[in-house]
Amino acid sequence: MKSNLHYHSDCPFFGGCENMIANFLNSDQIHDQFSVSFTYRKSARYEAGLRQRVEKNILKKGLILFCWPSYLGWINSKFPSIISLIIKGVSLLLQFKTIFFLIDIFILYFTFRKRNIDILHINNGGFPAATSANSAVIAAKMLGIEKIFYVVNNIASPYSKIDRIFDWPIDYLVKKSTTKFITGSRYAGKELVKVLELQTEQYSTINNGISHRPLSESREEVLERLGIPTTRVIVGIVANLEKRKGHKYLLLAFAEIIKKVENAFLIIEGDGEELNNIQKDIENLNLKNFTLLIKREERIFNLINAFDVLVLPSIYNEDFPNIIIEAMSLEKPVVATRIAGIPEQIDQDKTGLIVKPKDVEELTSSLSSLIYDREMREKMGQFGKVKFEQKYEVNVSISNYIDLYTNQNLELI
Repeated sequence: MKSNLHYHSDCPFFGGCENMIANFLNSDQIHDQFSVSFTYRKSARYEAGLRQRVEKNILKKGLILFCWPSYLGWINSKFPSIISLIIKGVSLLLQFKTIFFLIDIFILYFTFRKRNIDILHINNGGFPAATSANSAVIAAKMLGIEKIFYVVNNIASPYSKIDRIFDWPIDYLVKKSTTKFITGSRYAGKELVKVLELQTEQYSTINNGISHRPLSESREEVLERLGIPTTRVIVGIVANLEKRKGHKYLLLAFAEIIKKVENAFLIIEGDGEELNNIQKDIENLNLKNFTLLIKREERIFNLINAFDVLVLPSIYNEDFPNIIIEAMSLEKPVVATRIAGIPEQIDQDKTGLIVKPKDVEELTSSLSSLIYDREMREKMGQFGKVKFEQKYEVNVSISNYIDLYTNQNLELI
């Protein structure tokens, strides 16, 4: 008889943190061994992504759950900064976060009880993240579920931040109730161990994996559709338009590059709060003829395949970016910054180049060297594809998770 494996996730949209959820829910390996079900915080945006990415017809349910980060975001969007700060301060003093936590425990307890769950896998952003991720742990413990696995997809926030001090009692309960914490990178794991003071047996690293998505256009067809000559060397970035992604430093670097390399071209894919600033920077740096800004590309793998180099100049709040291993799967060299788990993904001078965050000169030099040298680009891309097949192909990751579910003896990778 198959064990009942239940996934729970809480995210406002089906973003990078949900990539492995889609992999699990679509996996024949998983369904062959387990009876699978899934709950998530209900939202139109999340469900649109879920329908697009999850192919199998499984038992799934969207729940009305209370989320502290979403509550803070709602306050920021509705009130001026001073008023929102006051409201957040009052909310903190009145412990709204704890109230949300308790309400979600109640909802999840009765939801999980109907499922007769043997193994609970909680998908989370950073730590702390969505309220219901922590509530799911406590609800599962109350029901006597023996295997509770908590995946943390970003860097844990320390208690040195004032608002984090109030989280300590809940974090302590979660730590005591979780069978094992999982992170996608060793760096994130070390930070989580430090913050929560975990024992060795309470933590493992399992690298995220991605599945090969079929290409429906050639590089030439994509560039023709976008109106870009195929003779250009394409540097591309695929990321939300947020300060943490470092677009500002990439544009400064590219302004220097085009002074020497006229056939270089930059494609920026993404949307977000920094859109207006990025558009202004493109204009002020005279990059309009050398840059294309695409808010959303539906056929993202086709676009990445059209790049000659993928760049990710993030400056903070990263862990193990999926876009890097997606580029590796398509034999693209990567230039990215030395933060979080990125140096674990890129082998310096072999599969790509790693630069210091905010270092425009080093970013300029690294990108220029790859733009100039086609042979170097091709060799790095080939090595990247080999590493991807060995470590980051989706079935490798899923096999590691199955070992975790069945044995609980997975050592630190």
